[in-house]
Amino acid sequence: MAREQFVGFMRGAIVSLPQSLKAALRVAEDPDISDDGRALVAGALVHWLSRTNTIPGVRGAALAYVDDVLVLLLAMERLTQMAPDAVDRLKADAPELFDTLADDLAVSRAYLGSGMKVIEHALERLSKLKHMGRTAAQCVKDEASATMLYEEVHAALIDFDLEPDAVGRELKEIDAIVEDLKKKSS
Repeated sequence: MAREQFVGFMRGAIVSLPQSLKAALRVAEDPDISDDGRALVAGALVHWLSRTNTIPGVRGAALAYVDDVLVLLLAMERLTQMAPDAVDRLKADAPELFDTLADDLAVSRAYLGSGMKVIEHALERLSKLKHMGRTAAQCVKDEASATMLYEEVHAALIDFDLEPDAVGRELKEIDAIVEDLKKKSS
């Protein structure tokens, strides 16, 4: 049951990743959120841009986005803890990030089990990740870096074109990846 729920959630999350990333850009630019919170969200965006995979053994277009979805959701969860009042205000503007956050993470944790620790560990490095020589922290502190992040995300989204059926086919291979993830967490 947990596998089917995770695959169903992940299929939709990967297909709708462009909307979620655009919403995350708006969150990263929100002046009511602390620089640490904004850097966390900017780090999730840089993580996606960097095309590095936190999950070992990932092959294929759609599977490469599983960790990006999870890192983004975990960043939003942490932001909710850091700035609950600001997030309450943001929920109306970014429902794609917050409406089902708790349920999506519960499904992910149920299926990934101890493997989720690997993804959670990636959060600690987000503000230090670099894209085009700029850290996520710089992307929230200076206007030129923020503009670069905005432009790079939008440029990368132009090439983001995954068919829902292709995503579904690739997600059938998720079990082997999850096993590798659980091994890495040990």
